[in-house]
Amino acid sequence: SGAGLNRHDAYLEEVFAPTASANNNQTSGSLAVNVPTMFVGGNNNNNNNSSNSAPDKPSNSLPSYHVFCCRLTNGTEVHGHVRRYLPYHAHAGGRRDVGRRGVRALVILTRNPGGGNRLYSALLKTLDVLTLKNVASSQNVHAENGQEKSEASRAFFMHSVFREHVNVCRTVAAAKAANNGGSSNKNVLAQPRFITVPLVELGRGHGLFGSLDTVKFAVPPSFLHWRESMSSVAGLSRNDMMPMMRCLGVVRTMRLLSALMSGRRVIFTSNNVSKLSAVSYGAMAMMGQGLLPPPPLFIPALAPGLGPLLGSEEAYLIGVLSGPTSNYINPRNIPNIGQVVIFDLDNSNETEPYYHNINDPHQFVPDLTRRNVEDMDIGGNRVSLSDRLYQDLTNVLATDKKLFWQGAVQERLGAVATKSK
Repeated sequence: SGAGLNRHDAYLEEVFAPTASANNNQTSGSLAVNVPTMFVGGNNNNNNNSSNSAPDKPSNSLPSYHVFCCRLTNGTEVHGHVRRYLPYHAHAGGRRDVGRRGVRALVILTRNPGGGNRLYSALLKTLDVLTLKNVASSQNVHAENGQEKSEASRAFFMHSVFREHVNVCRTVAAAKAANNGGSSNKNVLAQPRFITVPLVELGRGHGLFGSLDTVKFAVPPSFLHWRESMSSVAGLSRNDMMPMMRCLGVVRTMRLLSALMSGRRVIFTSNNVSKLSAVSYGAMAMMGQGLLPPPPLFIPALAPGLGPLLGSEEAYLIGVLSGPTSNYINPRNIPNIGQVVIFDLDNSNETEPYYHNINDPHQFVPDLTRRNVEDMDIGGNRVSLSDRLYQDLTNVLATDKKLFWQGAVQERLGAVATKSK
């Protein structure tokens, strides 16, 4: 089926695009209400989950991609792009869903605060394939050590990517200097740029196959500058907001915006770390594109041992990985946590977040979607800025449904096939 086709590697489509349903008629303006959602690994996270779609099954949830944020002792923020995967099994060479093995991870660390998720995901996917290939080929008794060969091929690949990226940046800088104009510079950045790395699979010493054994990676425009601004607001604004909007819908997205603008403490909970990181960075992109400062404390996926951070008195946005065992953190059971706004990302039936220890939610987090008679014109139309934002977000999700959802694509293909008969 289309839902299972390369589902782990299409970043925008794998993160929380609702599946096609015949009764997906939306009346509340929120496209995420009462819609079953398909997440990484094909888990249908409704309240009536079956045992076959358990989120903790490695064969159902891997490989997966997520991003974390870590602040060093000197104040530098480091963002880690992670691909979790299952290693090669000697007795199940062509299978990833059988055989006992431990989950492993590949991590790329960067100081770049946002953007380029497709690029990092593609790089990690290539590293994953190189690792599996070298380990599998080392099963031959005459082959060299698989671990050493894997490390050498990965180092060769990453060094080649770095050199090619520098060359692309030099080419763009030379083109901008030659044009020496504002509109011309925009045209230079608008041109698609690619990093081309030869001999990824065969390695060095096979120059005759360089024109065949190549991989290409599309470089986003924000990665084409020699000295990119490290401003947190500017960097975080380049992240993708659509996963957040697909997951939360219009109503909860505006509730989230109101909570962040009010300086409240916000918690995301989910049993999927990919979803946590994508929605968390989407919320930061929403704040950054509005030139609003991010919360002082931002943790897209909280490690289990850092639970006491939820008791911090300053405003924050923290993603908490939920689960069935006591090893996972349940914010509602933490004593003296104070007033927090909790968004359950796995429950698509919710139209409001959970207000923990909050007596008056509408005063604590103003409702931007509430009707106000003063904001209406003579014809009874809503004309406030929040109403305009509500309508814009509704139109964006409606357009997204037409363009990207599996059901809409199948309907268009069926219509074309019908006309061709």
